[in-house]
Order: sequence, then structure tokens, then C-alpha cells
Amino acid sequence: METLKSVQGINSMKVSIERCVNAMKVEEVEELVIELQQCISNKHNAKRNRLIEKWQEEAIDAGYGNMKEVVSGTKEKIIRYQDPTNSANTWSGRGRKPCWLVDQEGSGRSKDEFLIN
Repeated sequence: METLKSVQGINSMKVSIERCVNAMKVEEVEELVIELQQCISNKHNAKRNRLIEKWQEEAIDAGYGNMKEVVSGTKEKIIRYQDPTNSANTWSGRGRKPCWLVDQEGSGRSKDEFLIN
């Protein structure tokens, strides 16, 4: 019986919303849609953040340091090499060498010169 009342309440609310929307200008409806989309986005973000917090607690309880370790199955990458001319250019030493390091080695420099101490 309670479910039936809820459904009836929702249907009644939909009819009321439809009446209001029909009385609005197109521009007002478009603004309302944008506001509703923002509300939906906020609800999704809040739900995602609650899940992340829950999973982070579970990861710590299981002995992992952070969620990245759980998701990737590996520890966070350590940066071992850095371009002195552009500090954003870094490399962990694993995988393919980055272009900036290949260029430096092509000009006669050693990758050891770019090691971070």
C-alpha cells in the first residue's frame, strides 16, 4: 500500500511539473534543464566520492597504501629522470624512452646526466 502511495505521489508530481513547464518560456525551460543537469552531476559526484572514501578505507584495512595501488596492482611510479630545461618532462625509467631523452642522447648526452638524486 505504501508503494502505491509513493507511485501516486510521483505521478502527481510529474503532472504538476509538466503544468509548470508548459507555462514557462522556452528560454526558462532551457535554463531549468541546465540547472537540473548540474544537480544530476552533483549527485553523481557525491555518490562517486562516497564510494571512493569507502574503498580507500577498505584498501587501508587490507594493507594497501592508496587506491592507485589497488586499481593498478602496482605501487606509484617513481620518477627517476628529468629534463633540466623543462621540469614537466620526466621518465620513470620503465617503458619506452620519451622523445626529450632520445633527442638529448642523440646530441651526445648520457641518460645518467638526467638522473634525479
